[in-house]
Amino acid sequence: MKRIEHRSAIALLLAAALLLGMGFFVVRLALYGGDWAAYSANRHIYQNGVLKNSTLTDRNGVILAQTENGSLRYADDPTVRVSSVHAVGDSRGYMDGALSLFADELAGYSFVNGTPGGGAAVALSLDTRLQTAAWNALAGRAGAVLVLNYETGEILAMVSSPSYDPNGEPDMSIDGLFLNRCTLAAFTPGSVFKLVTLIAAAISRNGRSAASSISISPAERSYAPGITAILRSNRRLPIPATASLPSLLWSLAAIRSSKRRSGSAWPGR
Repeated sequence: MKRIEHRSAIALLLAAALLLGMGFFVVRLALYGGDWAAYSANRHIYQNGVLKNSTLTDRNGVILAQTENGSLRYADDPTVRVSSVHAVGDSRGYMDGALSLFADELAGYSFVNGTPGGGAAVALSLDTRLQTAAWNALAGRAGAVLVLNYETGEILAMVSSPSYDPNGEPDMSIDGLFLNRCTLAAFTPGSVFKLVTLIAAAISRNGRSAASSISISPAERSYAPGITAILRSNRRLPIPATASLPSLLWSLAAIRSSKRRSGSAWPGR
C-alpha cells in the first residue's frame, strides 16, 4: 500500500511539473510569440531578407513601405522616402524602424493562428504631409522634428536630418546619417509657454486694452522654438485687458478654439 502511495505521489508531482512547464511556456508564448515568429530566419514569412508580403502606411493610407513576394519598395514620393526612412527603417540593417519594430504585425501574426503567411497592413500615426513639411523646413540642416498629439500621445511626424533615399545607396561620408535624432539625440524641446511671455511682453510694451489686438509684422517675427507656427501665420491675436496668467491662458484657449472651428492646423492636432 505504501509503495502505491509513493508512486501516486511521484505521478502527481510529475503531472504538476508538466502543467507548470506548460503554463510557463504559454505565458512566454503570449509575451514573446510575436518576436519568435518574426525572427528573420523564419523562411515561412521571409524571402530575400524581407517579409514576403506586408504593407506599411501612414495615418491617411499613403504607402511608406510595401513588400510583395520578397520584393521591398518604399513610398513613390522621394521626399516622403527621405523624410521617413528613420521612422520606417532600412531592410539592409543600417537602422531599425517600424519595419522591424512591427514585424510580427506586418507578418500577420496572431497568438491563435501564428503566421498564416499572407502578411498584413499596418497603419502608423505618422502623417506624410507633416513629414514633408518638416523635412522642407529643416532645409538640409542637421536636426530633428518631432510632432506629437498631446491628447493621445500619437507621433504625427518624426524627421531626422541628415537622411538618405532608401531606394539608393547612402553616402557613408556623411556624419550621423543613420542616427535618428528624434530618439537618440538630446535637444532642448521647444517651449509652448513662450506664447504666454510673448503676449505679456506685447501688452507691457503697447498698453493694449481688452478690445484691442496685436498684429505681428514680418519685421517683428521671432523664430524661437515653440512659437514659430503662430508667428509665421501673421494672424491677429486677441489680447485680454490684464496680463495675468489665467487671462493669458484663456486667450490662448480662445485662439485654439477659433482655429478648430476654422479648420486650420494647430500644433499637436
